[in-house]
Amino acid sequence: MPMTTQPEDIYARSNLTQNQLLFWIGQRFYPDSPVFNMLMNYTINGAVDHGRFAAAYQTVINQTDVLRTVIVEKEGVPFQQVQPALSYDVPQLDLSHEPNPQAAYEAWVQGRCHQPFDISDQLFDTVLIKLAEDKFVWYQCMHHIVVDALAMNLIYQRVADRYEALGNN
Repeated sequence: MPMTTQPEDIYARSNLTQNQLLFWIGQRFYPDSPVFNMLMNYTINGAVDHGRFAAAYQTVINQTDVLRTVIVEKEGVPFQQVQPALSYDVPQLDLSHEPNPQAAYEAWVQGRCHQPFDISDQLFDTVLIKLAEDKFVWYQCMHHIVVDALAMNLIYQRVADRYEALGNN
């Protein structure tokens, strides 16, 4: 896609930070590349209630602008836009019946984490994976245009706190 606007004009007109603009340019030139995907997997030792986890995650989505942020273009200029609402049904993948659940999980992750994001649609992907009755992995992949490792860990903590609170009700 040829750029018709000069980079300094784009930066002056956009509401993206300078770093976000660089990620956007990279994504624009390489739309099928997963290079900006940030993956964090959290191993959870113990049983996880999928419904409660999904409810906790949805609550955090509702409270966290970054999870509802998309990047839209207007006249070749990118803008962050926070969606007022986003419904996300956390998928659950049960690998507990595989001969080697950990190996099956690792193979699945290799395929999943390399899928590029459509930055105008959604900038995160999360799945709850069951490896055994008492061992789960929370797969969380997000686009670096909206998060860094610290932000991903904060999201993890908020979901964990909300999950715990839902269990105490």
